[in-house]
Amino acid sequence: MQHKIGFAWLGLAAFMLMGCNAASVAVPTSTPAPELPSSPIATYVVKRGLVSRQLQFNARVQPIESRTLVFEMDGKVRRLNVKGGDMVKKGDILAELDLTDIRSQLQQSQLQLRTAEAVLADTAKTYTQTLQLAQLDYRQAQLKLEAAQSRINNANANTLANDISRNAKLIEDVKYSIAEARKKFNQAGADNAEKLLKTAEIEREKLQARYSEALSDLKAKEVDLSLLKNEVERVRLSLEAKKIGSDPAKVQAIEAARLNVESLKAKELRGSLVAPFDGVIALQPLSVGDNVRQLDNTIIIAKPGETEIVADLSETQIREVSVGQVISVAVPSLPNQVLKAVIRRVPVLSSSEKDKMVRIVLTPDNPNVTLEPGMLARCEAILGKVENALWLPPQSIRSFRGRQYVVVQENGGKQRRADVITGLESRDRIEIVDGLKEGEVVLGQ
Repeated sequence: MQHKIGFAWLGLAAFMLMGCNAASVAVPTSTPAPELPSSPIATYVVKRGLVSRQLQFNARVQPIESRTLVFEMDGKVRRLNVKGGDMVKKGDILAELDLTDIRSQLQQSQLQLRTAEAVLADTAKTYTQTLQLAQLDYRQAQLKLEAAQSRINNANANTLANDISRNAKLIEDVKYSIAEARKKFNQAGADNAEKLLKTAEIEREKLQARYSEALSDLKAKEVDLSLLKNEVERVRLSLEAKKIGSDPAKVQAIEAARLNVESLKAKELRGSLVAPFDGVIALQPLSVGDNVRQLDNTIIIAKPGETEIVADLSETQIREVSVGQVISVAVPSLPNQVLKAVIRRVPVLSSSEKDKMVRIVLTPDNPNVTLEPGMLARCEAILGKVENALWLPPQSIRSFRGRQYVVVQENGGKQRRADVITGLESRDRIEIVDGLKEGEVVLGQ
């Protein structure tokens, strides 16, 4: 029994000894993860160079002269005579609505007119003195009309229009000469060209005033001519009435039939699309059986030959461009070529202005280049530039509560804040007007 107790104490002592030994053994620690190096802050050196601001936009090539044709009545398309790309002649019927009912009514009205005229012819009487006087009145009205027609002469207006065109060409040439002289630092040549430009612009205003006056005079004469034509027609009707005696009912029957025929012919024309000039069909989306509404845009016809580049810009962009501004044009189908062009028209920002497109034409500096309608173009306009300007990239400029500043890295590792005044800005450069010197190092944000 005593031996069993001794062995028990011996086992307990051995267990405690093992515990003590375990506690005295050092537990290994894990290796700490290395700290990631912090990214170095970018630095930028204040440099001198060109700072320019560009406006880039997409555009499309289209003929300079085109016309969108519309039906002047609702209806269903019955006949199509053309497709996109077809060449047509002036007066060709391009498409028609279903005019079966109208043409049937027209035939009946024409028959009624011929019948009324035949009845009137059967009751005609011998000329009387009154008839002779009516004939004299009719001849006198014709003579007045012929005299008015002889006075209408648009040669003066045409001559002034040609003078305006030549003046516009002269202005473009002088502007080009100015640009060339400035490129060659020929200040005297540029000054002389500026004087010539001012003279040409004054002459343009005079020509335009004279042209407007000529058009007004021509319009007034055309109004007089229209009134005389109405007078001739009135006298003619009076003469015709006197030719058949005193039977106003027969005269009224003929006049009513004639007006009905003219009305139906006009209605027939409103249901047809007729080519207004020789050209090519630029767009033809119709199909036989389509229902169309009055004045919906349908076929587009364009005059082949001269093209222009058109762009639909926002109001903000429109305010930044001007007529005569030089544009660089890149066309995907003409790789590695940058074409020179100028803006010929900028739309007026008003609700009444229907044409919202900026219109651009190539300059004569692009020989042997032909732009086809439908081509896409990438355009760029230089809105401003400063030569030999101090500049920094945009990511180096900081802002706080309307204040612009940079952090300058000085020798010895010191840093300081410097307020700056900026000028022209582009995508990758900002002009530094004041606050820094060339060669200073600035920390990025």
